Amino acid sequence: MDVQHALESHPSINGMCDYVGILRSGYYQREKRHNHQSPRKLRKKFIQGEIKAIWLKSLCIYGADEITQELRSKGYKIAERTVGKYMRELGIHAVCLTP
Repeated sequence: MDVQHALESHPSINGMCDYVGILRSGYYQREKRHNHQSPRKLRKKFIQGEIKAIWLKSLCIYGADEITQELRSKGYKIAERTVGKYMRELGIHAVCLTP
């Protein structure tokens, strides 16, 4: 049985695990780990969305310090350094308006 034929015929998970040479329990453990989102990752994604929304609302002017103040006023407990890190990961930065 070749891989192309196996993919086309839609075999069972058990059959594919036998073909590849792994245990079915190992397959399911990997799937569970791969698809699981930890609370920390979920919070990070949510906070990054909030950061981007605040940044866009400020017409792309606010930096990490202003965004941190805005988040804290909304009740989030977060450090300015974390906000700066998330901004770098998102590829956004403050715009300086001084002439």
